Amino acid sequence: SDCNRHHIGKEDLLCRMAEAAHRPQLTTAVPRLRVQVGDGKDEYWEGFQRNLYVFFEGIKFAITSHTIFMVAATIFATFICAKGVLDFSFDFSMSIVAVGTVFPLVFSVQASFSRREQALKALAQIKGTTFACYLMFKTWDKTGDGKFAAEADQILQKLLDD
Repeated sequence: SDCNRHHIGKEDLLCRMAEAAHRPQLTTAVPRLRVQVGDGKDEYWEGFQRNLYVFFEGIKFAITSHTIFMVAATIFATFICAKGVLDFSFDFSMSIVAVGTVFPLVFSVQASFSRREQALKALAQIKGTTFACYLMFKTWDKTGDGKFAAEADQILQKLLDD
């Protein structure tokens, strides 16, 4: 490739975009099985074959040298630690796991709920203000024809739809 991999600039970005445009893309759509009343065995079988093909393409995509190495290393480490081979065992307290995982998880969930509550309060304020503006145009109309309320209703509906 002619693109500069060490410097990210406008020209490099354009070069990488051009490379990506010429790179083959994975465009396998997942076909759906059709259920048909009557004699639809051939279509069902063809749908099953297509789904099986997509499944094996996904497996082929997922199996790389890195994943094979990681699986082999995991199996080897488990075998080495078995009782019949080296008999490794660990005696540790679960409080380390509790402190290291449970407390940060609880704090992150609490923070996300507080952000959600703030967002809901802001949406409630927007809704209340919008309704107050609509009622202001509707009740303060001195002409009595409702022209301003209708215009405000259209604008507010457009605001809510976007």
